[in-house]
Amino acid sequence: VAYRGKIALAAEIALASAAQVAVFLIPAVALVSWFIDPLALSFRPVEIAALVTDLKMRGLLDDTLVVWGGEFGRTPFREGRTAASQVLGRDHYPDAWTNFLVGGNIKGGQVVGATDKQGERPSDRPISPPEVLATIYQGMGINLDTTMMPGPGERPIRLVEAEPIKQLFA
Repeated sequence: VAYRGKIALAAEIALASAAQVAVFLIPAVALVSWFIDPLALSFRPVEIAALVTDLKMRGLLDDTLVVWGGEFGRTPFREGRTAASQVLGRDHYPDAWTNFLVGGNIKGGQVVGATDKQGERPSDRPISPPEVLATIYQGMGINLDTTMMPGPGERPIRLVEAEPIKQLFA
């Protein structure tokens, strides 16, 4: 299913009252294309904006958490992998990445954290992946103090050993 089709399908599944919908936009073939030609894939805010607008118009945004993100930031320039290589790509910034959350009980219209001028490292309020996960759980209405999973010997343990990003909640 093409990109727009995946977003539209996610909206239809959400409208059918599904508890969770996940959309993965980068199959392995596209990922290879990304390394060969970084312009092969691009961020499409129009479709995400349409999804959010549709959910809001239907009165579903307060009950739906939309998460858009990735696990790595990218350098803002194209580069060769080696001096002899003709393959251009964009390297990773593993300490600086972007996540976009809207809906659920997320308080909108804010930015948490900042990077240095190169976008390479956090310069204000570094956020860890476990904090993002805890924030998603809380945004989905999952109480991290009472919802446990079975650990070794069936001993209950927390879903994630981190606290949600408090300033994102109203």
